[in-house]
Amino acid sequence: ITMQSISIRTPANQEAQMESRLNPNIFSDQQVKVWNPLTGQVLHILRAHRRSGYCITPHPCFPQIVVSIAHDGLICIWDVMKGTLIRKITVPSLFGPVPILDLVF
Repeated sequence: ITMQSISIRTPANQEAQMESRLNPNIFSDQQVKVWNPLTGQVLHILRAHRRSGYCITPHPCFPQIVVSIAHDGLICIWDVMKGTLIRKITVPSLFGPVPILDLVF
């Protein structure tokens, strides 16, 4: 089940525009998948979340950078062109993971 999907445009000089778009998706199986919408090819499967994902948002100036949040209290910042985790932030709580429901750059 796809929880959320966004389409981002890549910079013109990278990988022949990667056919001009990438689609990162956050899934209920704790994965963020980046795929090419024109070919349907999955380019990267990004794993860091321990519970279902909830939201994925691109950076307003650097579209290859996205942030994903989930019910595990993790904020993950990704480079979707490289398929790498840039940073993982945990929201501290005395009562266990804090579900994060929304996030904007």
